[in-house]
Amino acid sequence: MLTDPTANGVESYYCDLNSNGMQSEELADRVRENLAGLGLRDRGTLTNCSFAVLRLARVPAVLVEVGFHTNTSLAIGQAILDSERLADFDFPGDVGESIGIQTTLWCRAR
Repeated sequence: MLTDPTANGVESYYCDLNSNGMQSEELADRVRENLAGLGLRDRGTLTNCSFAVLRLARVPAVLVEVGFHTNTSLAIGQAILDSERLADFDFPGDVGESIGIQTTLWCRAR
């Protein structure tokens, strides 16, 4: 399988086939937008029901892809490689904190 060395950023997925589809989409958008605020390219929110973790969820569910370890060439407008960002000691904590905060805020708003 060929990979694009310039692929970079953050994208989120949800499944719209279950009763939680609208809530999952809302949460996926919120989490992705906040992660893009960490300097990642916003690749959007996509629906994908082939992921069992999303399709079989009984509560709102989101899958987030953050960075591409195959990103070894800078894309237009990209300041730092995702592969370098992923190797940064603080980055996983920043991602986890961002997801946790947005999920908590979303739940409290319900």
